[in-house]
Amino acid sequence: IRIMNKGAVALKGTPNYAKVRGRKNVILLGDSPGDLRMADGLDDVETVLRIGFLNDKLVERREEYLALFDVVLVNDGPMSAFEDLLAPIFQ
Repeated sequence: IRIMNKGAVALKGTPNYAKVRGRKNVILLGDSPGDLRMADGLDDVETVLRIGFLNDKLVERREEYLALFDVVLVNDGPMSAFEDLLAPIFQ
């Protein structure tokens, strides 16, 4: 999934789709509200953790991002926050 397609539906019919098929959990990273739909088209998804990067217009967009994303990181970081979220998964 990349900036030009913004949706998992673009993976269907490709070798990469087999790698994600059947997965129930998705960690979605995005820096705009349009990124929220990137997991659309994945079959069997039950949970999507949406992590947003708010990089500009911090004051103006803060409330919007907090309402749309489960976690909001400001100015591309700190990545330690992302690592802290993933640590229990990898233990």
